Amino acid sequence: MEPIHGGVDVSGGEKIATDIIGMILGAVRIVAVSLSVIILTWLGIKYMSAAPSEKANIKGQLITFAIGAIVVVASTSILELVRKFAQSIGK
Repeated sequence: MEPIHGGVDVSGGEKIATDIIGMILGAVRIVAVSLSVIILTWLGIKYMSAAPSEKANIKGQLITFAIGAIVVVASTSILELVRKFAQSIGK
C-alpha cells in the first residue's frame, strides 16, 4: 500500500527528494576528498621546502586542515546515514 497524505500519493516525491539529497551529499563528499588531497599535497610540499623556522607554522596548518577534513567527511557520512534511515522508514 502506497503512503497517502491528504488523499495525494507523495511516495514518488519523497523518493525523488531523498535521491537528490543523496546525489548532493555524494558530490559534496567527492569535492571535499578531492580538495583534501590537493591541499594535503600542497602543504606537504610546502613543509618539505620550508626553512626550519617555518615548519612549526606549517604543522599548525596541517593540524587545522586535518581536523577540518575529518569534520567535513564525518558530517557528510552522518547525513548520509540519516538519509538512508529516513528512506527506510518511509518504505
